Amino acid sequence: MGPVSLLDHVKYPEDLRSLSRDELDRLVDELRARHIDVLSEKGGHFGASLGVAELTVALHYVYDTPRDQIVWDTGHQAYIHKMLTGRNEDLPTIRTRGGLAPFLRRDESEYDAFGAGHAATSISAAWGIAVGRDVLEEDFNVLAVIGDGAMTCGLAYEALNNAGHTERDFVVVLNDNDMSIGPAVGAMNKYLTGMITNPAYNKVRNLVREILHRTPHVMEDMVVRLEESAKHLLTPGSLFEELGFRYVGPIDGHDVNALVDTFSRVKEMKRTILVHVITKKGKGYSKAEDDPWTWHAAAPFNKATGHGTKRSGGLPRYQKVFGKGLIQLADADPRIVAITAAMPDGTSTDMFSEAHPDRYFDVGIAEGHGVTFAAGLATRGVKPVVAIYSTFLQRAFDNIVHDVALQGLPVVFGMDRAGIAGEDGPTHHGALDIAYMLSIPGMTVTAPKDGSEMLALLRLATQKNDGPWSVRWPRASVPEAVPDLEEIEEIEAHTWEVLRTGADCVILATGTMVLQSMEAAQRLDADGIACTVVNCRFLKPYDHAVFKKVVREHPAVLIVEEGQVTNGFGAFMAREIHELELEATPRVATMGMPDAYIEHGARDGLLADIGLDANGISKRVTGAESAGGAAKLRAPIGRIGVVLRRRTPEAAAVVERLRAFCEERGVELAFEQASPHAADGAMRFGPGLKPVDLLLSLGGDGTMLRAARLAMGSEVPVFGVNLGRLGFLTATPEQNLEQRLGEVLDGGAFLDRRFTLQATVIGVDGPLAGPFHALNDIVVHTSGAARVTPLNLSVGRTEGREDIGSISADGVILTSPTGSTAYSLSAGGPIIVPEVECIVVTAICPHSLAVRPLVIPAHEEITIRAIGDSHQLQLTVDGQVERAVGVDESVVVRRGEHSVSLVRLPGQTFFRTMRTKLNWAARPPERA
Repeated sequence: MGPVSLLDHVKYPEDLRSLSRDELDRLVDELRARHIDVLSEKGGHFGASLGVAELTVALHYVYDTPRDQIVWDTGHQAYIHKMLTGRNEDLPTIRTRGGLAPFLRRDESEYDAFGAGHAATSISAAWGIAVGRDVLEEDFNVLAVIGDGAMTCGLAYEALNNAGHTERDFVVVLNDNDMSIGPAVGAMNKYLTGMITNPAYNKVRNLVREILHRTPHVMEDMVVRLEESAKHLLTPGSLFEELGFRYVGPIDGHDVNALVDTFSRVKEMKRTILVHVITKKGKGYSKAEDDPWTWHAAAPFNKATGHGTKRSGGLPRYQKVFGKGLIQLADADPRIVAITAAMPDGTSTDMFSEAHPDRYFDVGIAEGHGVTFAAGLATRGVKPVVAIYSTFLQRAFDNIVHDVALQGLPVVFGMDRAGIAGEDGPTHHGALDIAYMLSIPGMTVTAPKDGSEMLALLRLATQKNDGPWSVRWPRASVPEAVPDLEEIEEIEAHTWEVLRTGADCVILATGTMVLQSMEAAQRLDADGIACTVVNCRFLKPYDHAVFKKVVREHPAVLIVEEGQVTNGFGAFMAREIHELELEATPRVATMGMPDAYIEHGARDGLLADIGLDANGISKRVTGAESAGGAAKLRAPIGRIGVVLRRRTPEAAAVVERLRAFCEERGVELAFEQASPHAADGAMRFGPGLKPVDLLLSLGGDGTMLRAARLAMGSEVPVFGVNLGRLGFLTATPEQNLEQRLGEVLDGGAFLDRRFTLQATVIGVDGPLAGPFHALNDIVVHTSGAARVTPLNLSVGRTEGREDIGSISADGVILTSPTGSTAYSLSAGGPIIVPEVECIVVTAICPHSLAVRPLVIPAHEEITIRAIGDSHQLQLTVDGQVERAVGVDESVVVRRGEHSVSLVRLPGQTFFRTMRTKLNWAARPPERA
């Protein structure tokens, strides 16, 4: 029977610190074995963590983490750290949806002192933590662990320069493995590795050590000074000593006990210290040691052979197509050069380096320098193509603006990993490049629909050579085979491509969303919705002629991009549509990556989650197109969620009828979790449970509002059946339940998309509660006894807010058009047709007849506050949610972020409902 695994008992660093020194080597071996086992099955960042196994164990053994703060640079070094900090059992979930993050995250573990995804941030962040500790007079240790090539980044030296000569208690650990993601480059790398391997240095170092061991104790100080003098002359420490750091090292990074001894001494020194640790990337797996570049990250592989276990073949990735195409461009034009920033393999510029080594430049982790370097090349007539991941190019924004665009220099930016980057998560998603490139004057911004168009745009950029260009592509395989460059048709600059035509809606799609939009349009054909699809390959400057034509010819416009929707292409096009000042402005909607950080997971799954696939686009079209004619409710419906009016005597009988009908039609029923009908094994729906295709409201308008609240933020439509009395929203009587529901299931219904309101309670220091969402109305009224209260109303955003005035009333109702037939109507407010987008402000029992209902555009923001400090207000949202409003608080109401789709059957129109419910069809009595 073999020895018991130490790793089974070491869950957290306190468990590690209970081990003897003799057990540490064995634990390191188990950690490496575990890392290799998991990564061979799952894939992920491989070599860097193997190289720091001893270092990670030593740090957690010596320091009292998480009280002592360890800030890791480039989080792909930290898989061993994750294993030792309570996440070993979850390691197989790393880089998968809902699993461990591929990098460090403060919200994942208290041991992750600072998030790490981009290189060279550790010293700056850790220095901030150390200074913050001292400002607050706290007592703990702070360390930054930097390496894996991050010392090629200038940010590290900015931080060292700031921290040096301060004498604060602060430690920098330099993990020197002579690598980053690819081979480290530049003078600093040569300086570090050259001095460490210098025979003269090693000879003197060994001699000094031998003397030290043979010298009596009284001579120790003299010998130490001798050793320090030799070190200062012959080691990399001279640079760091000049920067104000006490230099310790170099230390063998694979001798765990030597590391423990070193850090135990360093811990007591209490000053700025740099510990230089020599490691080997990929340590413990021979193939990774021999080829650390290839094994920086690995797909699933056979541990014995190192061969990948996933089948290769199929269509190539965009990056490979780019690499091959760039070589062909450079073959034909000797002025073309390639630049990357420590990502030769990830951008496939390694292929270019082999074909044209004299025209290939890897600048290291120095994106800003790489861009300005390219600008300098461009001044001499060279044609630089800068290939950097979208997320990393963010670090060079000022260089793009000031050094390239301001001077109109012809630099081509090839942005890999644009959009959703998949398993690497929010630190690597390329969400922002469209927005930031569009903001730069003189920048030509492009996004190809496929690999052939990508090469055509690159060729055009180098041919035009008339200023800065950007071309983006995803981390994905090309959708179809790409021919040789000479077989790809030329593209005329600044032109769009109309791929298909239809009368109901135009989709302005860019990049990867073009083909998804084409598929969506084909699906919509079956629903009777005909869409035009335009390939907007030039985002700026764009094709003005095609733009004006398609916008004028369609009642609805949908703009789709795989980039952040805030300030992106959609926002740009919406502004341009507004500038046309059309007599009949189309309904405009945009789709893109949300204004939020998207988690890690498979690329296709993440795109589906945010609606950026054919299914999501087709659903959004039905909403955008409804302004030009109601959208059809798409069949089939397989699962219905039932929202039931509470305490309704006839409910049980109606539910039984519904069960029988749905069983006959093969449709599942699910009830709210709190519903009595969810008992006896009936399916339920709600947060975290299986979704439904339709919400069925059985009750009056109050029940319908509850169902609408459940549907907000989703695309689930709501169908109302009236078990109440008046019911403006529930136009179908329960006697017709089976007939009308059958029409819905058969695809005979339409969707009316209704906008919502949202209210936020604001205090002196900012938002206190909300936003609260309403389909009908938001009411601000007196709390307790009814009495007249002075209120101040203003309209507009913070910068341009204007007082409407002061009124005295029992309160005020702010209603959407949908809610204009509810409380607001009883208070004398107007009835608004649902297609009119506005917010109605109606006073409740105003003191003056001069106070009349006010109709305000839906894009405005309305603020209500009490005048004086003697009036307590109450906020009521759709009659469902209440919240007290303090004397120093105000309520801000604006158009809601969500909309709600209400099901309408043929023959059910707004005015027919009014005639029926309000008896508008009644004839006046005849005279006697």
